Amino acid sequence: MPQKKKPGDPERAPLDLETLENYVRDLWRFLPLPLCSFNPMHKALDANAALASLSLYKEDEFVGQHLSVFFPKDKNPKNMASLVLEKESATQETNLQTKDGKLIPVNIYSQLRKDEKGETIGYFLGIVDMTKEREFKQEMEERVRQQTRQLEEKVGELERFQKIAVGRELKMVELKEMVEKAEKNLQQCQKFNQKN
Repeated sequence: MPQKKKPGDPERAPLDLETLENYVRDLWRFLPLPLCSFNPMHKALDANAALASLSLYKEDEFVGQHLSVFFPKDKNPKNMASLVLEKESATQETNLQTKDGKLIPVNIYSQLRKDEKGETIGYFLGIVDMTKEREFKQEMEERVRQQTRQLEEKVGELERFQKIAVGRELKMVELKEMVEKAEKNLQQCQKFNQKN
Protein backbone atom coordinates (compact mmCIF):
# COMPACT_ATOMS: atom_id res chain seq x y z
CA MET A 1 0.00 0.00 0.00
CA PRO A 2 1.55 3.34 -1.07
CA GLN A 3 2.16 5.85 1.69
CA LYS A 4 0.18 9.06 1.64
CA LYS A 5 2.36 12.13 1.09
CA LYS A 6 2.32 14.55 4.01
CA PRO A 7 2.26 18.36 3.76
CA GLY A 8 5.81 19.67 3.65
CA ASP A 9 7.12 16.53 1.93
CA PRO A 10 9.55 17.66 -0.84
CA GLU A 11 7.92 15.27 -3.32
CA ARG A 12 4.57 16.90 -2.63
CA ALA A 13 5.84 20.50 -3.15
CA PRO A 14 4.90 20.77 -6.86
CA LEU A 15 1.40 19.52 -6.04
CA ASP A 16 1.07 22.02 -3.15
CA LEU A 17 2.25 24.86 -5.37
CA GLU A 18 -0.18 23.91 -8.14
CA THR A 19 -3.04 23.63 -5.61
CA LEU A 20 -2.15 27.03 -4.18
CA GLU A 21 -1.97 28.61 -7.64
CA ASN A 22 -5.40 27.19 -8.53
CA TYR A 23 -6.81 28.43 -5.24
CA VAL A 24 -5.49 31.97 -5.79
CA ARG A 25 -6.73 32.01 -9.41
CA ASP A 26 -10.20 30.82 -8.35
CA LEU A 27 -10.35 33.37 -5.53
CA TRP A 28 -9.21 36.16 -7.88
CA ARG A 29 -12.02 35.29 -10.32
CA PHE A 30 -14.64 34.88 -7.59
CA LEU A 31 -14.12 38.14 -5.69
CA PRO A 32 -16.93 40.62 -6.37
CA LEU A 33 -14.51 43.53 -5.82
CA PRO A 34 -12.97 44.74 -9.09
CA LEU A 35 -9.23 43.93 -8.96
CA CYS A 36 -6.29 44.26 -11.30
CA SER A 37 -2.51 44.10 -11.11
CA PHE A 38 0.15 46.13 -12.87
CA ASN A 39 3.88 45.85 -13.38
CA PRO A 40 6.27 48.69 -12.36
CA MET A 41 5.91 50.25 -15.82
CA HIS A 42 2.15 50.56 -15.17
CA LYS A 43 1.18 47.92 -17.72
CA ALA A 44 -1.78 45.73 -16.74
CA LEU A 45 -0.95 42.12 -15.99
CA ASP A 46 -4.49 40.91 -15.32
CA ALA A 47 -7.96 41.83 -14.14
CA ASN A 48 -10.80 39.88 -12.60
CA ALA A 49 -14.34 39.39 -13.89
CA ALA A 50 -15.78 42.06 -11.55
CA LEU A 51 -13.54 44.70 -13.13
CA ALA A 52 -14.38 43.46 -16.62
CA SER A 53 -18.07 43.84 -15.79
CA LEU A 54 -17.61 47.36 -14.40
CA SER A 55 -15.33 48.65 -17.15
CA LEU A 56 -16.84 46.81 -20.13
CA TYR A 57 -13.35 45.60 -21.11
CA LYS A 58 -12.88 41.84 -21.36
CA GLU A 59 -10.41 40.41 -18.85
CA ASP A 60 -7.82 39.71 -21.57
CA GLU A 61 -8.21 43.24 -23.03
CA PHE A 62 -6.59 44.63 -19.87
CA VAL A 63 -3.33 42.79 -20.38
CA GLY A 64 -0.61 45.11 -21.66
CA GLN A 65 -2.69 48.28 -21.39
CA HIS A 66 -1.20 51.28 -19.56
CA LEU A 67 -2.83 52.48 -16.36
CA SER A 68 -3.73 55.80 -18.03
CA VAL A 69 -6.11 53.99 -20.42
CA PHE A 70 -8.39 53.20 -17.49
CA PHE A 71 -7.73 56.29 -15.36
CA PRO A 72 -7.36 59.48 -17.44
CA LYS A 73 -4.67 61.75 -15.97
CA ASP A 74 -6.65 64.95 -16.43
CA LYS A 75 -9.29 63.67 -13.97
CA ASN A 76 -6.78 62.63 -11.28
CA PRO A 77 -5.79 65.12 -8.57
CA LYS A 78 -2.35 63.48 -8.62
CA ASN A 79 -1.01 61.05 -11.17
CA MET A 80 -1.98 57.66 -9.75
CA ALA A 81 1.04 55.94 -11.27
CA SER A 82 3.50 58.07 -9.29
CA LEU A 83 1.32 57.97 -6.16
CA VAL A 84 1.20 54.18 -6.08
CA LEU A 85 4.99 53.84 -6.46
CA GLU A 86 5.90 56.42 -3.82
CA LYS A 87 3.75 54.79 -1.12
CA GLU A 88 3.40 51.17 -0.02
CA SER A 89 -0.38 51.57 -0.16
CA ALA A 90 -2.67 54.45 -1.03
CA THR A 91 -6.29 55.40 -1.49
CA GLN A 92 -7.49 57.82 -4.11
CA GLU A 93 -10.78 59.09 -5.51
CA THR A 94 -10.80 59.26 -9.27
CA ASN A 95 -12.79 58.17 -12.32
CA LEU A 96 -12.56 54.87 -14.14
CA GLN A 97 -12.99 55.31 -17.89
CA THR A 98 -15.01 52.46 -19.34
CA LYS A 99 -14.45 50.99 -22.77
CA ASP A 100 -17.29 53.12 -24.15
CA GLY A 101 -15.75 56.33 -22.70
CA LYS A 102 -18.07 56.72 -19.73
CA LEU A 103 -16.44 57.98 -16.51
CA ILE A 104 -17.42 56.13 -13.34
CA PRO A 105 -16.55 57.66 -9.95
CA VAL A 106 -14.42 55.18 -8.00
CA ASN A 107 -12.19 54.83 -4.97
CA ILE A 108 -8.90 53.14 -5.76
CA TYR A 109 -7.02 51.16 -3.15
CA SER A 110 -3.47 50.32 -4.18
CA GLN A 111 -0.94 47.97 -2.65
CA LEU A 112 2.67 47.78 -3.80
CA ARG A 113 4.12 44.31 -4.52
CA LYS A 114 7.74 43.56 -3.71
CA ASP A 115 9.86 40.47 -4.19
CA GLU A 116 11.86 38.76 -1.44
CA LYS A 117 14.75 41.20 -2.05
CA GLY A 118 12.48 44.21 -1.50
CA GLU A 119 12.43 45.21 -5.16
CA THR A 120 9.17 46.59 -6.52
CA ILE A 121 7.59 44.10 -8.92
CA GLY A 122 4.25 45.84 -9.41
CA TYR A 123 1.07 46.66 -7.56
CA PHE A 124 -2.52 45.63 -7.04
CA LEU A 125 -5.52 47.92 -7.42
CA GLY A 126 -8.85 47.32 -5.74
CA ILE A 127 -11.61 49.46 -7.22
CA VAL A 128 -14.86 50.44 -5.53
CA ASP A 129 -17.64 51.88 -7.70
CA MET A 130 -18.94 55.02 -5.94
CA THR A 131 -21.81 55.71 -8.37
CA LYS A 132 -24.61 54.71 -5.98
CA GLU A 133 -22.98 56.51 -3.06
CA ARG A 134 -22.63 59.69 -5.14
CA GLU A 135 -26.23 59.41 -6.35
CA PHE A 136 -27.40 58.87 -2.76
CA LYS A 137 -25.34 61.87 -1.59
CA GLN A 138 -26.79 64.06 -4.36
CA GLU A 139 -30.30 62.85 -3.49
CA MET A 140 -29.72 63.66 0.20
CA GLU A 141 -28.31 67.09 -0.69
CA GLU A 142 -31.38 67.79 -2.83
CA ARG A 143 -33.67 66.70 0.01
CA VAL A 144 -31.80 69.00 2.40
CA ARG A 145 -32.18 71.89 -0.10
CA GLN A 146 -35.92 71.19 -0.44
CA GLN A 147 -36.41 70.95 3.32
CA THR A 148 -34.38 74.14 3.80
CA ARG A 149 -36.63 75.94 1.29
CA GLN A 150 -39.73 74.60 3.07
CA LEU A 151 -38.39 75.72 6.44
CA GLU A 152 -37.53 79.15 5.02
CA GLU A 153 -41.11 79.42 3.70
CA LYS A 154 -42.50 78.42 7.12
CA VAL A 155 -40.23 80.96 8.83
CA GLY A 156 -41.49 83.62 6.39
CA GLU A 157 -45.09 82.66 7.19
CA LEU A 158 -44.37 82.81 10.92
CA GLU A 159 -42.71 86.22 10.54
CA ARG A 160 -45.74 87.51 8.59
CA PHE A 161 -48.07 86.04 11.22
CA GLN A 162 -45.99 87.63 13.97
CA LYS A 163 -46.21 91.04 12.25
CA ILE A 164 -49.97 90.61 11.92
CA ALA A 165 -50.29 89.40 15.51
CA VAL A 166 -48.07 92.17 16.89
CA GLY A 167 -49.89 94.72 14.74
CA ARG A 168 -53.21 93.37 16.02
CA GLU A 169 -51.99 93.56 19.62
CA LEU A 170 -50.83 97.16 19.09
CA LYS A 171 -54.18 98.03 17.51
CA MET A 172 -55.99 96.38 20.45
CA VAL A 173 -53.92 98.45 22.94
CA GLU A 174 -54.68 101.60 20.94
CA LEU A 175 -58.39 100.78 20.79
CA LYS A 176 -58.43 100.00 24.51
CA GLU A 177 -56.84 103.38 25.22
CA MET A 178 -59.42 105.06 22.97
CA VAL A 179 -62.24 103.22 24.77
CA GLU A 180 -60.83 104.27 28.14
CA LYS A 181 -60.61 107.90 26.97
CA ALA A 182 -64.13 107.71 25.57
CA GLU A 183 -65.39 106.28 28.89
CA LYS A 184 -63.66 109.09 30.81
CA ASN A 185 -65.13 111.65 28.45
CA LEU A 186 -68.55 110.02 28.84
CA GLN A 187 -68.26 110.08 32.63
CA GLN A 188 -67.23 113.73 32.54
CA CYS A 189 -70.16 114.52 30.30
CA GLN A 190 -72.50 112.68 32.60
CA LYS A 191 -71.15 114.59 35.63
CA PHE A 192 -71.44 117.83 33.73
CA ASN A 193 -75.05 116.99 32.75
CA GLN A 194 -75.92 116.08 36.33
CA LYS A 195 -74.60 119.40 37.59
CA ASN A 196 -76.52 121.38 35.06
